[in-house]
Amino acid sequence: MPRSSTIYWIILPAAAVTFYFVTWRVATPFFLHYVASEQGLVELGTAAFFFASSYVAARLAIASDTSLPLLYRSLFGLFAVAALFVGLEEISYGQHLFGWRSPEYFREHNLQGEVNLHNMLGSKPSKRMHMVADLGTAVGFVGLPALLWLGKRYSSALPDRLRRAARSAYAPGTWTYYLAPGLELVAIVVLARLVGWLKKIPGAGVDHNELRELLWSWSAFGYVVLMRRRLQNGRSSLARE
Repeated sequence: MPRSSTIYWIILPAAAVTFYFVTWRVATPFFLHYVASEQGLVELGTAAFFFASSYVAARLAIASDTSLPLLYRSLFGLFAVAALFVGLEEISYGQHLFGWRSPEYFREHNLQGEVNLHNMLGSKPSKRMHMVADLGTAVGFVGLPALLWLGKRYSSALPDRLRRAARSAYAPGTWTYYLAPGLELVAIVVLARLVGWLKKIPGAGVDHNELRELLWSWSAFGYVVLMRRRLQNGRSSLARE
């Protein structure tokens, strides 16, 4: 793994999680005001990562500096829209930043009285989004790349048909080349999963969902950055040839 990937997708997320829990335990007033509040580092960081993810994914969808087929451009375009939506939901469309009051409908029907959709219906949309993020990052950023890595490494033990498929993983022109990440994002996803398990510890009395959301948004940003880097490098390699 390149040194930059180690720093951005392993060391920095681990440092952020460490900072979060240290301030939670030893500097509670600072934590509540500057880290975990509606305008704190975690909330704004989550939104920033989703907005950045949307921008990079949109660049992948419309830029001419990659040889990305239309199907994959469309998928990254959908990713950009979804990331933008989640980022706006995270900051309640700027409500806490600009201090405007919720309309009466949202004060009555939103669980937190905010202008967003994920806290409507008793926060059922929020719970569904958490489930999708948890499952999607585990499958897409851990399970799939692990299977592809194992398949390439041990392809000689597979039947002929599977062996050919395993050896072609990440080859230019394949769907894995255009969509599947490597193993760079495993650490972020594992950290998010560990944070989720904390609230299941008897007597822990903690629910650090906002931190999980930050890690999920970080992994989403990492995904599109890594894919853009791969596609740009692939085009450069073809040009040199």
